Amino acid sequence: MKILQSGVAKSGNYALYRIIQSILRRSGVDLSTYIATDPIYPIAREWPLNYPEQAAIDTIDITDTRVWYRISSIYRWPIDDIDAYLAHTTHVWTHSQVTPLSRTLFPKFDKIIYLIRDPRDVIQSMARFAFTPYMQRFYPTEYATPESYLDARLDKQISAWRRHVAGHVMAAAAFDIIILFYERLLADLPGQLEVLCHGLGIEPTPALIAGVQADAPLESAQAASFTQQGGSRYGGAGLTYRQQQRVLRQAGGLMALLGYPVSATDTRLPVLPDPIPVDLIAKVGQPPAPPRVLRRMLRGAARRMRR
Repeated sequence: MKILQSGVAKSGNYALYRIIQSILRRSGVDLSTYIATDPIYPIAREWPLNYPEQAAIDTIDITDTRVWYRISSIYRWPIDDIDAYLAHTTHVWTHSQVTPLSRTLFPKFDKIIYLIRDPRDVIQSMARFAFTPYMQRFYPTEYATPESYLDARLDKQISAWRRHVAGHVMAAAAFDIIILFYERLLADLPGQLEVLCHGLGIEPTPALIAGVQADAPLESAQAASFTQQGGSRYGGAGLTYRQQQRVLRQAGGLMALLGYPVSATDTRLPVLPDPIPVDLIAKVGQPPAPPRVLRRMLRGAARRMRR
């Protein structure tokens, strides 16, 4: 089995990686990694990376013209023969946008899994991450605080989220992409594990679900915080009113189509429209429309969600 896992950075990708690894391992799937065959691997294992397993994760970048493999953001090398690369790996991770080359690469995988998280939480997580010891050592920022970092980069990061998510959602039907929402993993991990297992063609037995839950990193302060908030799914709590409006200006149409709440009293969970309105996703995936047009699109999306 060859699995490609994708998502915008800081969307819960590491948590999903460990979940997938646990499912595969507990189901008896042979796990292999290409990076372990690279001479850099024994050296990289000693690097002070973001988390212990990072050097062992097969991570790729997909650009318009070629594919690269890398270790964190420190080491990158071109893949000259993608089939030879895939012959040595089971589970690959990427943060790349959908490109013309992606459409050639995607069919080489048996399963593609895409994780979506509320962009308001993504940008707050990214701002905190920028000030971790790892990032301060290798990619120090000119901003003094996470708050100033977030405010300065908000529009660019939300724009990137919009393009990334819209591109993968539009490609979902053509490439049978399994789309998961991070908020649903937090709210109902056993149920989402069943969804994921079915998507992978693996029987979600009670023993498997219980075992993966025991391994899952979502049993953490993050999930506890989610519960303490009364199950609120609103991601704008840490943003100023003006910042919240900037997010909606950049990505409100796509967020509405995916069912993300736009007020603190809204307790809905996001959901993938069925069928996926590809033409509408393409429109809201573009740079923001004038406010009057955006408001009309949001109202239309809200009516569709109520039907």
